[in-house]
Parts: sequence; C-alpha cells; structure tokens
Amino acid sequence: MYNNLCNIEKSLRSISKRYKTIKYSLGLAILFLMLGVNAFSEEVMTSEEIIISRENLKNSVGSLQSKINEAKAENERELKGLRLELVQLMEQGDQIVKSPWSSWQFGANYMYSKWNGTYKGKGDKTEKYPFEGMFTRSTNLFERAVSPLSEKYKDLAISTNSNSALTNRRNGINPGYGLTNIKQTQEPIVTIEINAAVKPKNIQKNAISLNVPQVIVPTLPTINVVQKTPPSIELPEPKTPNKVVTIAKPNAEPFTGYYFDGTWSHRELKNNIAIYSGIDPASIIGNLNNINPTPAAMNGSYNGREFQSTLIRNENDRYTNTYYIKDQPDADKVTDDTFYLRGHYTTDTYDDSNTRAHKGVSNNGHIAYNDGYGNGIPDEGVVGIHALTDLKFKNLKFNLYGRAGAITNETWRHGILDLENVTVNMYNSDNMGFYNMPVARYTYKYARTGKEWRTSVGGFSGKVNVNMYGRNNSVYLTTGLSYMKHWENEGNIQSDGASNIVYSSFSYAPTLSKIVDKSSTDYSKYTNKIELKNVNLYGDENIGMYFGSRIKGNIAKVHMEGANELESVYGYNNKAAHIGVYQGEIDFTARIGEKLSINNGNKQTTEGNLINADYTDKTVDGAVGIFSESGQRVGIVAKGDIMEGEPPSYAEIQAHKNDPTWERWFLHTTWDDTLKKWNIDKTNYSAAFYYALQNDFSKDPIHNLEVAKLDIRFGKYSKNGIMILSKSGTVIDVGKNSSNLHVTGESKTITDGINGENTLEGNASTGTIIAYSEGTWDQLKHRYGSEDARIKKNDDDAKDINNGNKSRAAITDPNATTAAKLQGLPSEINVYPDVVLASKEGIAYMGDNKGIVNARGKTTAINHSSIIGYAKKEGKVTIYGEVIGQDRNTASDNNKYKNIAAFAESGGTVNIEGRVTINGIGAFAKGANSKAQLLSGNDVIEAGTVGGLVATDNGYVRFDGGTINVTKDNSRLFYADSTGKIDFTKDTTINISKGIMLPSEENDVSFYKKNNTGIGGTPTKYNGMKWVTIKLLTDDVVLKTVNNHVPETWNGSTNFENSI
Repeated sequence: MYNNLCNIEKSLRSISKRYKTIKYSLGLAILFLMLGVNAFSEEVMTSEEIIISRENLKNSVGSLQSKINEAKAENERELKGLRLELVQLMEQGDQIVKSPWSSWQFGANYMYSKWNGTYKGKGDKTEKYPFEGMFTRSTNLFERAVSPLSEKYKDLAISTNSNSALTNRRNGINPGYGLTNIKQTQEPIVTIEINAAVKPKNIQKNAISLNVPQVIVPTLPTINVVQKTPPSIELPEPKTPNKVVTIAKPNAEPFTGYYFDGTWSHRELKNNIAIYSGIDPASIIGNLNNINPTPAAMNGSYNGREFQSTLIRNENDRYTNTYYIKDQPDADKVTDDTFYLRGHYTTDTYDDSNTRAHKGVSNNGHIAYNDGYGNGIPDEGVVGIHALTDLKFKNLKFNLYGRAGAITNETWRHGILDLENVTVNMYNSDNMGFYNMPVARYTYKYARTGKEWRTSVGGFSGKVNVNMYGRNNSVYLTTGLSYMKHWENEGNIQSDGASNIVYSSFSYAPTLSKIVDKSSTDYSKYTNKIELKNVNLYGDENIGMYFGSRIKGNIAKVHMEGANELESVYGYNNKAAHIGVYQGEIDFTARIGEKLSINNGNKQTTEGNLINADYTDKTVDGAVGIFSESGQRVGIVAKGDIMEGEPPSYAEIQAHKNDPTWERWFLHTTWDDTLKKWNIDKTNYSAAFYYALQNDFSKDPIHNLEVAKLDIRFGKYSKNGIMILSKSGTVIDVGKNSSNLHVTGESKTITDGINGENTLEGNASTGTIIAYSEGTWDQLKHRYGSEDARIKKNDDDAKDINNGNKSRAAITDPNATTAAKLQGLPSEINVYPDVVLASKEGIAYMGDNKGIVNARGKTTAINHSSIIGYAKKEGKVTIYGEVIGQDRNTASDNNKYKNIAAFAESGGTVNIEGRVTINGIGAFAKGANSKAQLLSGNDVIEAGTVGGLVATDNGYVRFDGGTINVTKDNSRLFYADSTGKIDFTKDTTINISKGIMLPSEENDVSFYKKNNTGIGGTPTKYNGMKWVTIKLLTDDVVLKTVNNHVPETWNGSTNFENSI
C-alpha cells in the first residue's frame, strides 16, 4: 500500500513539472485519489494561491469591518450632537419663543447658555428680571413717610437706584417687573377729621416762695502725688559650678583562681543534664530561684537540665574545671546542658582542705602547677569548661553563684570558641564569664599544628546572653601575657548589680605578628580585636571596659610545665605582663541608665544600688564606659619594661659561666631538695635566653590606647556617668585606628544622648562627662620593668623627679629610663570625632589634677547648664573645633542661658580656638593661675544675667573679639570681682536690649583700662576697652545704678535734671 502511494506521488510530481498550470500539493494528491483524472479538470489552488487568497479575504473582511466601524462612529457623533442639542433646548426652555442662535454663548473650548440656574439668551429675547436681590428702604424716616401725592414730595431728593424701594430713588427706571408691566396705583393720603371744642379753664396759682441758701466758699483739697516706686534692681552674682566627680573604683585585685587541675573531664559528656559543683544540690532542687545554694565540697550531675530526673553521680570532692575539651566531638556532647557552679570562700564552713582544687594537683596526682618549690597553689574557683583549639559550643546555660566561671580559654594553645545560644547568670561576687588564661613567657607550648603561634588567633565569638545580678563580677577577664585574641559577642550583656566590669584587662596584649620575620606573609597581618555590642548597665559604678595598672595581690596562676619555665628562676618579675596594655583594635557599644533594672522596675535592685553620698535607687550613678589607668602611652619600652630586654651574646654568657649572677642564662633542670638549689646545665641555655633572642618586641612599639569606634550612650536614669576616663598618666586616642585590619574606619561623631542630637530634656542623663582625664604617670604605681633590677632603676628615677632632684628627660632620650621620661606626665585624652553633649548639667571635656583633654572636632551641647571645657587643679582643656551651646532642646525658660563654654578653676586652663556660639557665659575663670580664653575672634555670646565673661578670685579671662548680646533684665555686660581680670584683645561689640550698662559698684574709672595687659601686669579689672563698642538697642536698658544718693525734690525749676 505504501509503495502505491509513493508511486502516485512521484507521478503527480512528474506531471506538475511538465505542465505549468499544475502545481503539486498535498491537496492535489488527495483530489487525485478521490476523483482520478477528473482532478485535472478542476482548478486546484496551489499553496501559494491559497495563501494569497487567504490574505485577500482577510483584507476584504478587514475593509468591511473598518467601514462598519466608521459608520458606527459617525452615527454615535450624530446622536451625541442631537442629544446635546436636545439637552440644551430642554435646559433653556425658550426654544420656541426665540431664535435658537440667540441661546448660545461662545467661549474657549466650550459653549453653553447659563443664567445662574435659569437659562437666558440674548438678541430678540427681552430681559426678564432687572434685579433679583432685596429692595432696600431709606434710613430717613421723613423720606419713607412722604407720599408721592403729598405736596412735600417734590422737595425730596431724586436719584436712580435700581435697588431702592423708594419711587423718588428710582427715577427713570421702568416700573414693570421683568416681562410684565405693572399699572401703578398710588395709595391715597390718609386724612383724619378732627372735631375739637374749645372750653376755657380758670387757672388759680399761688405765688412761689423762694428760699435761697447761703453760698459757702469751697475748701481747696490737699493733693497727694503718689511717687512711683523705683524698680527693684538686684545685681546677680556669678555662681561657681560645683562639680564633684566620683570615680568608680574598679577591682584592681580581681579573683583569678580559675585554673584547670587536669587534662580530663570530671563529669559525663552527655546532653540534657544538670552539672553542679561546690554546692549541695538538695538546696536548689525544686527551688531554682535560690541564688545562695548551700556551699559544699560536692560535684555531680542529674538527668534533666533542672534536676527533673535521676542522679547520675555525686562526688564529695571539688575540682577546678568540670570539663576539659579539646575537640569538636566532645564539645557536641555537652550541648543542651545547664551548669550550677560555686567556688570556695574562706568563710565557708565545710572542710575544703583535702579537695583536689585546694591542693592544686593534676589528673596524674602530681603537683605540676606549683611555685617552683614543691608547694601547690590552691584553686578557689571553679570553671564549667576549659577549652582549647577552635571549638563550637551551643545551647548551654551557666548559673554562677560566686567565684565561678563559665569557660576558660588557653593562651598557649588557644583557638576561637564560637558560642551559640549560651546564657550566663551571675549571682553574688567574683564570678567570671570567660577567662583568658595567662601563660608563662617561656613555656614551650607555643605551637599550633600548621600555624605560626605568633599569628594564631584565639578568642570568643558568637551569641552569648550575660546577666550580672551580683557585684564585682566580670564578663571577660584577661591577665598576664596574651596572645592574639578576638573578643566578640552579638548577644545581650546586662548588669543589674553594681561595680561589675564587662571587659577587664590586666594583660599585655601585643601585636605578635609584627615580631615575625618581615619576609613572612603573616607579618603585620593580625592584631587583637574587641568588638562588643548590646551592653546595658543598670547598677551603680559599672564599667564597660577597664585596663588596669599592675595587678594587685597574688599573680594569676599561669601555666608552667617545669623549672625551665619559671619566670622567677631567671630573675624576671612574673607580674611584669600583668598590666592592661592593649595594642589592638576596639569597637565598643553600650547603653547606661536606660532602665533601672533588667526587669524594668521602678528602682534599682539591692545589689545594684551603692550606699554613697548622693546615690539613690532611682538613679544609675557613677558608671563609666571606658576606663584606663594602666599608664599606657608612647614612651613605654615593651622590650624591657614588660617583656625581657636584649639578652647577652653567647660569648658573653660563656665568659661569665662561673659567675653565679649569670646562672640565669643557663638551663635549670631539677630542684635539689637536699641542697635547696637548682641543678644547672651550663652546656645548654635557658628558655628565657632563647625566647628573648628570638622575639623582638621592639617591632611593636607601645602606642597610646586607641578606641577606633565607640557608641556609649546614657539614659534618663544615668547620673554623673563618664564616657571615657583616663587616669594615672594613660593616653587615650578616641576615634583613631592605626591598624584598620579587623575594625575598619573610626567613629566620626560620638554622643552621650540616648537619641543622639534629638535627645529631649526628659530623656537626657544628668551630669555626664564625655572625656575625663585625671592625674599623672606614676612609676611607683605601675612598677614597669621585666626584672627586679630594672624596676628598681625606674623607681629610683621616679623618686628623684618627685623630689626635684632631677628633671624629666626628653621622650626621645635613648639613654633615659622609662620613668625618667614619663614620670609626672599628665593623663591625656585626644578626642578626634565631633561630639554631641545631650546631658543636662553635662560636661564635654574635663581635665582634673593636671589631666589634659584635646578636642579636635565640633562640639554641640543641646540641653541646659552644660560646660564644654572644664579644667581644675592645673588641668588643661584645649578645643580646636567649633563650639555650640544654644539650649536647643531645653524645655523650661528658667533653665536657659546657663551654659559655660570655658570654665577654669584652681589653676586650670581652658583654651577654645574654634568659634563659640553659647547661651550663657563664654568664659569663666576662678582662682589664681586659672585661665579661660576664647581665641577665635568671632565668638557670639548670648549672655545670661551675670554677663558674658566672668573672672573671680584672681582668675583671668581673655576674649579675642566677637559679639556679646545682653537681653535679660538686671543683666551685667561682664563681671570681674576685685581680683579678677578680663582682657579684650580684638574688636568686640556688646549689644544691649535689657540689663544694666554700668552698675554702681563698677562706676570707678580705675577699673577700666584702654589697653590689655595679659595675665600679668597691672591688676585692672577690665582691660583693652578700646576694642569694645557698646550699642543700645532699646529703651529698656538701665544706663546706671546709684546707691545711697541724696533725695532730689523738684521745686519748679527748669534745670532740675542738672542736679541728678
């Protein structure tokens, strides 16, 4: 069958080739099968013809449709036109009586015939109603009453007024009404007929009797002229600001008894259990809110995180670390666990003498962590987890009841501990959340597999929620030499209690990567980082970040594997690195006093409120954002002051091998208990020698403490808080970041306002200080020196300088000791960002007790009674940027005009070089050698009642020109007491709208001097008056006041004013 169809197709194709009128197509093939040869008698259309035919048909249909659409549109236009005409005719209502053309009014783009509701036309149609208002009557009674028929009508005035109802006022107006003519019919004049009869009456009257009274001459009244009481003019006296700064007292001797007693875990590696140590679990089972469980030498675990199920195991012993974890599988096994931990206090009544923690023994029973003489060092604390290497922990909860820690991290084999959904609750005191365990400088455990130890980074990261309910606790604690650490947290840190610290450092934290060979790719690649956010402090005297001076009390227990690692054996002071010198990057965010407690109560908790003068449970008092008293600054030599100095050469050591004082450079092997001395191998050198030889810490020079980014704000409950505090000679650079490796950039603006520059008075803190610098550098406090001999030399130089026996050496002197160069140098804060001061009665910059603050940016105070620069007790504040203090957000008028731009007392100095715009006092100096100086030459002072400039008690004020506006009643222009001195040094304009130009006590020519004399010279009160121009702007100004003037009486003379 298929072959036949193929043959037919071939035949048809052959025929189509021979005959042009035949075109092969599938249709032709089908017709041939149906009709046979008759198919050729029909005109079979080819495919091309079919397509053409289809197009023609489509065009034909389209043309027809187009014509239909055009006809339809034309019909619609005609219908619309007819409809419009019909509507117009119906609305006009006059299509019959006039020509339709007269109904149209033509306008722009439209036409209609409107007559305010009734359509009207023009042309052949007459006006309907000439007036459609209310006809008015005359106000003239006579005009209204006269009839047109009266003979008096002709005397009336005639006018043409279409609105009048009077005929005489409608002269010439058609009497008709619209299309209707009215026939006028005048009402006749009403007549009254009077028929009166005249009846005369006889009148009888008696004579009038007049009694004329006697005229009495009037008495002239006594005229008493009431004299106007003169206005009461009370000259205001300046009130000296009284700012008492209470500095928080951080714990300089933190509890550090958190060492580990072995390399194994004392509790089961199991999920969803409760682990306890140092407490009797019976005191807390069923009473989880008990924050003072019974102390006991017990540790163990229960199934269920809240002791819901069975006891797993109990031991009558106390360990230092509950878990020792060094790999991720073990870390995963403690997921979803809760810890209940308490350390040991000397006041505890149970016997702790035989516990492993008290003996300080390790898991093999040896006293490995000793003092070098076989004496164990007790560990009074307890730690939940001791961890090393990079690990991740999640879903853990730690309840710490005193001298307890959550997690410790090794310095020598550290890693990043990533924490997820971890909660730490601290009760009572001496708790620590996360501890960076120190290392002896010469321990051999530096290396991490595959990593250079000096570029290996450890630390804490992730999300941890910490609640501090007690006092004297720390979230993060680091002591001794610290390798590279990153301290990060995305969780919430809250402190209900008082005197807690978020980050507490007694560590030397160098940038160790800088001591690696410069050819290494790791050189200068890594640095330390602190990045903490979501910090909320509600208790008194809490501190966000603290960098301490040399740690007090016993040294923190460090890792020492043997005699060759004991620092004291080699003559080194083991506290040298226990000082808060931080070389890394900082990004810190905190909120202080936004609430009074974690649960948002109406007062602080008992643990949060300190019983100090002026402290209340309704205010968060004395909190500090960042506090450093370590003395860190340029000039400290890491190689010698903190770490070991340059060691002697091999040849020098061998030349002195028989000298007992050189034994420190040889290897100490074992302790001879019989001879009570160390066995020394003089063929080998000590770890101290090799460490000093291979690690040159001078490659990481000590710089000032740098705070790259900070966002510390104070809420409405905060009182007398401090954002940045420098003490004991420390120098802090705010908004500076010399490395930019992990924290990139710097803060450009900082503010204490909870809502920044939009902080209203009701939400503002009280008495906040942005930058407070106090005191001087003191070697006798810091005790810098890596060995006792160097410490002594520093101490001796410090004493000589204090006693005046020698002068301080230049900071660049290579031969001088550190103390010789730094002793007595002031604490200093350099503020680079712009500052917005939002606190009521706040202070932007304060230098106290020789402290220095330098402000580089613009400073704006937005609430009342602010002091921009305040220096006392030889302190100094220098402001280089613009200053604005205009009471922008101050609500009460009584609180306005009380700001002070520069205030110096007790020998302090404040210099403002930027332009000042202030509502209140521009410069105020009180006390001998106190100087307040406005130096821009373009300042604007909107003076308060005491004037724009004030100098008292031998204080000195310098004003380099500008404008002083006096607008308050009883205001002075400026004020100096008998010992104060004000110098005008350039053009000054004083505009007076109100106030007193010359008070009586200032009416002494000796008080004023044409030229200025500077801080020395003649003690004239007001100097440089040639630069001053006074303009009186209103008549409300009191030109002069006079005391005890003889009364003047006017006797009618014309020259009375001459005697006044």
